[in-house]
Amino acid sequence: MKQFFQRIRTYTLSHKRKVLSWFLAVLIIAGFITAIIVGTIESQPKIIYQPVDACSLLSLDQAKSLLGDKAVNGNHVKPAIKDHNAASSCTYADTNTDVNADTVIAISVRSAIDDGGIQQNIGDFVTNKPKTGVKDVKDANNLEYLNTATGVFNILSDGGKQWIRLSYGVGSSPQTNTLDDAIKLATVVLK
Repeated sequence: MKQFFQRIRTYTLSHKRKVLSWFLAVLIIAGFITAIIVGTIESQPKIIYQPVDACSLLSLDQAKSLLGDKAVNGNHVKPAIKDHNAASSCTYADTNTDVNADTVIAISVRSAIDDGGIQQNIGDFVTNKPKTGVKDVKDANNLEYLNTATGVFNILSDGGKQWIRLSYGVGSSPQTNTLDDAIKLATVVLK
């Protein structure tokens, strides 16, 4: 073993430049790899606020209380993170034999995962609100309005952490959705 270390020492002393060059090359490569890893980690948004799953806001049993006992769960999209928000959606429908008369509940949620998401939700909520065809709702805790053209009830809740969009009515003609039905659904969803 002693001879092995002696050979390494002799080789290192006689080839200082070559050894130093290899050592520097390894350090530079390690630095690049470290920079890439740190850059990748820092570019990912840190989740400060947990995303909301739209189906967690309204269970099938709760949907049945609004749609009837034969209601079924339709589409369920779990939260998917993009930038500073996570988007999720959930639908329920009655089992009406006339497809054009199906009553549907659709919920979509855009949840902020950090403070940048809150700012984005607040800004987009305001800029996407139509100038006409809106029924505003006075609520001490949330900003709420019904877009009468689309039948979608918009709620900006929890200081902008969630932008919730609800639709409750005949699926084939959502513009007939009423404010009363939207408020009834919102009352259940926001519990």
